[in-house]
Amino acid sequence: MEPLHSVTKKNDRIAKALNKKNYKPKIDSQCKYTIVSRGQADAFIRLLTDRYYIEKIWDHAAGFLIATDAGAVVSDAEGMLGNKGILCASSSYHCQIIDAIKELQLNQ
Repeated sequence: MEPLHSVTKKNDRIAKALNKKNYKPKIDSQCKYTIVSRGQADAFIRLLTDRYYIEKIWDHAAGFLIATDAGAVVSDAEGMLGNKGILCASSSYHCQIIDAIKELQLNQ
């Protein structure tokens, strides 16, 4: 869902596995969390483009709070609170995306 900092071909594969369309809005801010929180998108997926990249907490803290207060689940792309990408989605959809990422072996 985020073409500037994610591998969109991998996001396309996740969307296809879940029978969803992968929209690629050009949004480079914490607004992505709000869009998921409002139900305007199923998920915000940011897979790593560089395995050594470390997310900056200040780039995500407010969005994390907004999303989790609205009932979304926010984790890394492995379902942990680590630092291997970002996944923000509803609790039921979050599990499906984690399973698709694992099945497709996309977070390596």
